[in-house]
Amino acid sequence: MSERVTWEVCPRCGERAAVGWAPVMPTGAPSGHRPVEFDCPAGCQVGLEELALSYQLPPCDPST
Repeated sequence: MSERVTWEVCPRCGERAAVGWAPVMPTGAPSGHRPVEFDCPAGCQVGLEELALSYQLPPCDPST
């Protein structure tokens, strides 16, 4: 579940898409945010790994 939502450029179609972000806490303390949800009005399906690459973030494990 995301903590905040921003509008970003969809890496597939170039339109604005909603990206949900959650804090990264590898040691119990927040150390940044990662994308955990994606919703493009054009219906594009983008996985979390592709989001991480698109926004130059390290890939994340969706189960954490």
